[in-house]
Amino acid sequence: MCFEIRSGVDWSYRNFGPLLYLFEQRPGKIQQAGKLFIPHFPQAFLISPARPEQRDPRMGPTRRHCRVPNNVSEGLSDEAQFSDDDDDDFVEDDLNLTQDTDTEKASDCDDSYSNSSVDHNQVLYLQCLTKIEELEKLKKKLSHSLFQKSIKKNVKKKPKDAFTRFSVTYFSKVLAALGDERREIISSYGFSCLLKFDKCVVPNKFAMWLARQVNYKSGDIILKDKVIPLTDEMVHSILELPIGGNPFPAESSVGKSIILNKFNKSAMPQVSFFGGKLINKEAMSDEDVFVCFMMVALSCFLCPNSNLVPSTKYLGIFEDIPNCNKFDFSKYVLQWALDSVKTFNKSAIGHGKPSQTLGGCWYLLAVAYLDFVNFGTRQPPPAIPRTLVWKQNMIKEYSDLDESTSGVYGARPLLDIANTCYSKKSVFLHTASISLFQNEDFKSQLDINSGFKLPDSLKHDICKLLDDHSINSSLTINMDITSFGNMSTEMKATFSALLEHSSSVDIRTQTVVLKLLKLLCDFCPAESATGEEANDN
Repeated sequence: MCFEIRSGVDWSYRNFGPLLYLFEQRPGKIQQAGKLFIPHFPQAFLISPARPEQRDPRMGPTRRHCRVPNNVSEGLSDEAQFSDDDDDDFVEDDLNLTQDTDTEKASDCDDSYSNSSVDHNQVLYLQCLTKIEELEKLKKKLSHSLFQKSIKKNVKKKPKDAFTRFSVTYFSKVLAALGDERREIISSYGFSCLLKFDKCVVPNKFAMWLARQVNYKSGDIILKDKVIPLTDEMVHSILELPIGGNPFPAESSVGKSIILNKFNKSAMPQVSFFGGKLINKEAMSDEDVFVCFMMVALSCFLCPNSNLVPSTKYLGIFEDIPNCNKFDFSKYVLQWALDSVKTFNKSAIGHGKPSQTLGGCWYLLAVAYLDFVNFGTRQPPPAIPRTLVWKQNMIKEYSDLDESTSGVYGARPLLDIANTCYSKKSVFLHTASISLFQNEDFKSQLDINSGFKLPDSLKHDICKLLDDHSINSSLTINMDITSFGNMSTEMKATFSALLEHSSSVDIRTQTVVLKLLKLLCDFCPAESATGEEANDN
């Protein structure tokens, strides 16, 4: 911006307040005779200050009351800047010197000043004040915005819950809808173990934290220099699923086609389709009941993912539905859980935050960890399978005891494996859960010899009575199952067969019980008839 310096004019601060207000701290320099250059302004214009007698009070304050904003003074170039000391010389010496030498010329110029020039100066001054006010407002808004941003940055966001189709609620709803008859059907296919589950909820934040402690490469939970091994045997001890059988088929197209044809579907329906048939107690064949139940169990409990539709990966087992229990479910469920944890944790390496989808059986991981936590006098009983112990809200209650801060666990010490229920199993030769009650031939003989179909609960009690009081069942064997890890597969199979043989209830004992039951049934009708004849007389 260029100001023309006129001679014979009083350029003191009191007469030229507007200009000096803007450039008090760092005014421009006279670059050439008769010119005052103020850089960084959009246009150049001529300013003619009013004489003392013509000075308008609205033109602005004197120097002692004026302050130029930093953002204005900092905008001037180095060539157009000088110190405050030079400012005094410039105003008092240079301009007054010009006034003394050109008095007559100034008088002529003063006569030529018009009122329009004064008005023009006032407008410019007011415009400058307006711009300054706008800059101050913008500065306040910017400061407020930066302050709010810093507050939001310091606030810790609550981690999002992991998403999965693992649904204890829905699976338990299906279990509750099963009557005794359909429970018997499922047991006849060898999956009575799943009927023992008692709606044990796993907190979402606990499952997420636990998944981050799993080393999916080794298949262990590693925490506090302790290692919790996740093995097929542990899965069997927790869920009592079939173990050591055939691997799951890699090809699942045949099993998928069988299911689609069975229910007249062209595409795989959602899991709610299968669960709805059981909840609504629709009439179905025994095989259809079993298929619907297994589809719900696999999709919501054993091998859940993030999809509403059951995965096709495990449908190969339905190629031979009557022999589904011949597959190694323990191994497959564990591998599914480890693969899900791998996906959950591995995404954090590339994206900085973990995936929010966590599949697999949360119940399995939760029980495996909590069984190694030292709860002192509150330690859960060591009964096997663990589904008989961990019920209802137990996982939530015990995980809360182990919580250090919100969403962070591991506050309590961990036990050595030798002090857990997974180290030494006291094998009572046949417990009720795995003995005669799973012997379908014996249960059918109970019905035949009694003359009518006995209630399932009565059969269970009879089998348990035989197991508890058998001659062989008085023996106990303390085994360290961790030592089996170095044994070959053939040796494990042979050892298991020997244990099964030694722990089986003697056939002669079964025969004696059946004969006794038949004698009682034969005697009861005869006694009843004799009593009726006596009453008639």
